[in-house]
Amino acid sequence: MIYGRLVSKFNVNYGIVLRIRIEEPIKIMPGQYMAIIIPNKAQLFTYIYNFSDYENVIELYIQGQRRAIIESIPINKRILLEGPLGLPIKISGSKVLALACEKEIYKIQYIINYMKNIGLNMDIVCLDIEDKVKDPEVLKQIVSHDIIIAVFPKRVIKELKKLFTYANISSITKIYVLIDWVGFNCMRGVCDVCAFNGVLPCFEGPFIDINKIKLDDSVGER
Repeated sequence: MIYGRLVSKFNVNYGIVLRIRIEEPIKIMPGQYMAIIIPNKAQLFTYIYNFSDYENVIELYIQGQRRAIIESIPINKRILLEGPLGLPIKISGSKVLALACEKEIYKIQYIINYMKNIGLNMDIVCLDIEDKVKDPEVLKQIVSHDIIIAVFPKRVIKELKKLFTYANISSITKIYVLIDWVGFNCMRGVCDVCAFNGVLPCFEGPFIDINKIKLDDSVGER
């Protein structure tokens, strides 16, 4: 665990970003996440919005009910952080696609920035997947990528797999799906609270290879 000091906060559509100057150097890879520890109160899963190892500043994105807890933290408050947690995305090839509905794209801002910074060809497609699984224009946009990072609600995972089938995505393309709708409790893969169809997103993810996601009847429920 490390300490940081809250420098500022700013709103981003659907959420809030905390800018924190950390007190020890860390290395964060794309696909990992951080937790904010509020002693005797909460352990909050957060998305990495941006990170500068030069300035030792990390920006963490939070949305939903957790936002209310964070908004009460005053500027200059010392904050306890845990991480980086989870497994990084394995980078291969040179073409990466971020595929998400508009509301979710902020969850992968750091991944997008990282891929661009190391010189990869980074494409971004925002869409409402429920209406687009057979749309020729969409299918055309998602082919010919080495890595696809998909961020959608649980209820459309079946449609997501259909989209990749219709697009005839190459078997060598690595497809990662963000699974963040489960409870992140211990964040170490020990308590099984996050267990979902045979995987532990808090430990093995939260970006899971789509081939590991079994489509039973619970997937796609609203």
